[in-house]
Amino acid sequence: MKIIKVDTIRHANTFLKKLRGYMFQKRPENSEIMIFDNCNSVHTFNMKFNLDILFLDAHNCVVKKASSVPRGRLIAPIKEASRVVEAPDGLFSKIEENEVVSFDAEEMLFGIKKIKT
Repeated sequence: MKIIKVDTIRHANTFLKKLRGYMFQKRPENSEIMIFDNCNSVHTFNMKFNLDILFLDAHNCVVKKASSVPRGRLIAPIKEASRVVEAPDGLFSKIEENEVVSFDAEEMLFGIKKIKT
């Protein structure tokens, strides 16, 4: 298992948060990821920076990796995926498909509640 240390984990845990994702936002200054549970497809419409995207199965195994995806793209559903993790491009450069991953963060954001780890 590969553990990826990041500064912030954001959970897109509602329909609107999943729809919006990183739309209209500036590139995060820290190492930040956004997790979309029960998701297997993404878009990059109205993004202001390129994204690295991991499609994970129920065991957090990377079933597909998309690197530096530019804005205006739609990635079709990946049937094996049950979760998607997005990050500013470059953050997942050392991750390969078929690796099992875990994330460790200083701060986790669930809605507006901040949980320190």
